[in-house]
Amino acid sequence: MSLVSKVTANIAKVSTNALKEAKKVVGKTPKVAQKVSIISDDVTKIPGTLNLTTGTKTFKDIGAGIRVVQPGEGTKLGKLGIESVTTYPKDFFINSEVLHQLKFKGAKKPMPVMNAQELKDFLPIAQKLQDAAKPLNKALNTVKNMFNV
Repeated sequence: MSLVSKVTANIAKVSTNALKEAKKVVGKTPKVAQKVSIISDDVTKIPGTLNLTTGTKTFKDIGAGIRVVQPGEGTKLGKLGIESVTTYPKDFFINSEVLHQLKFKGAKKPMPVMNAQELKDFLPIAQKLQDAAKPLNKALNTVKNMFNV
């Protein structure tokens, strides 16, 4: 009996080691893709990436170093109603720094270009404007204005 138990123990040990080694090679669980490659459209075919978590589309070089980011609906910029952010490289315009341009959903034209500091100063203002435009806040502001007159 001792011989049978030793053989069984060795087989169990070998199979356990084989299972551990197989897990190292294969991995425990496959990773879900976070980003996938996309193209802008059928005509221009500009390559880009789609972030599956946020829904943000990024087109790194649409020509002359210009980069376009289309924020997803759930991102901070998407919630502000920004459709796209275009970034122009340094010295794209004569003696300029890196400049950014925002386009809001429903707007016919994008906003004028801004440097990084102007953009940082503008985003809180845009948030305040959006908050003020909500129906409940509109009603509160109307009541406030009635009493302030």
